[in-house]
Amino acid sequence: MGLIVYGMYQDQKFNVRYTDIDYDVYNDASRYLVNGESPYRRATYRYTPLLAEILTLDILLNEQFGKILFSIFDIIIACIQFNLLRQTNSFIMSLLYTAIWAFNPMSIVISTRGNAEAVVCLFVILTFYFLYKRKIWLCSLFFGLSIHMKIYPVLYSLPLFFCLSNFYPSKSFFTKERLIAVFGTAFVLIGLTGYYYYRYGFEFLWETYLYHGTRTDHRHNLSVY
Repeated sequence: MGLIVYGMYQDQKFNVRYTDIDYDVYNDASRYLVNGESPYRRATYRYTPLLAEILTLDILLNEQFGKILFSIFDIIIACIQFNLLRQTNSFIMSLLYTAIWAFNPMSIVISTRGNAEAVVCLFVILTFYFLYKRKIWLCSLFFGLSIHMKIYPVLYSLPLFFCLSNFYPSKSFFTKERLIAVFGTAFVLIGLTGYYYYRYGFEFLWETYLYHGTRTDHRHNLSVY
């Protein structure tokens, strides 16, 4: 909270703002949504509409809501990390490893500046949490959500697929649990993609996914460039 309050001060008093420029993009897109318009009316909004929907409370309540939400997600992530680490580590070591991540200045600054990476990170770690809890439907639900938010978690597909054999040993390659994981993930991913394609057309596919295969510039307001 202290950094969020400081960020408000720096934004007002200094030429270089503390708030991530992407946060302004999120808020502008959310404002269009609140007004019943497409979030893609905001130039450079290249994310799923789900993110703009989550952040509509920035417009309806307070513009700092998203930063607070992302910071809360970081705390939840730390709690889940500790729970997962306790599966194979002592209490002290689990606490130490969790603290290294929780108090990492990079992760703190990313969320308090208003970058939405914490949303994807939360969905990814919930995927592994429910995998360890052997709740495959919930595992696949959050894995589908994480891929929908950003494409890169798809890289975890094969490790997750083969990791299931550690929890459910079987001589069969296509076990029930693997099929549930595959179809559950596909159901969420195709369902969300289809819904937003129906609402926003090809513009949604282009801005959310396809554009990133062509982009050459990834600068931010604190970039050395």
